[in-house]
Amino acid sequence: MSRLVAAIWVLLAACASSVTPAKDSGEESDSGGSGDSGLTDSGSRGDATDPIDGGQSGPTLEIGTGTERFEEIMEGQTLPIILGPQGGGRAGGYHIWHALRSRGFDPISVEATFRTVLPSGEELAKETRRYDLAPGTTSGTYVAYGSAPRLRDCCLAEETDVVMSVDLTDAHGVTGHAEQRVHTTYCADHDGSHICP
Repeated sequence: MSRLVAAIWVLLAACASSVTPAKDSGEESDSGGSGDSGLTDSGSRGDATDPIDGGQSGPTLEIGTGTERFEEIMEGQTLPIILGPQGGGRAGGYHIWHALRSRGFDPISVEATFRTVLPSGEELAKETRRYDLAPGTTSGTYVAYGSAPRLRDCCLAEETDVVMSVDLTDAHGVTGHAEQRVHTTYCADHDGSHICP
């Protein structure tokens, strides 16, 4: 039984590793073999910046939210600022749940950097993680959810627009970026009381 499960994971990983055109070269490259590496001048094999689209053949990446599954977010959607169990008050005690959905990346040992920034570019939160992506609910997609980059000061992020983003790099150097502007709620304590002056 364990061999069957291992074989299925190998097949899934192989299916997720697609041939990705090298940026600016016009040639195709694969994740292995000899000869031309297909790397761009920046050292990556490609760049994925478009949201998930069933008609798209290249790698795609999407930012979302969610603690138990990937949840799509829309431009301007209001998301709650969450008081985490770690404590820390307004400085480091709050976060906005981040998640990602990808297609065309090798799901094994990816590096994902989640950020929350103000529209001015001021960074409010950043978290980098390395993990294996889980199969998504749509064929060929892989997801990660439950990332909680801690806000350095939740009062700077409350009741305003922020940009949530993710940068993803797989084991073969394929990179992607996705972002979405959302609106936030206010920072509340465990009783629901507003904590910012």
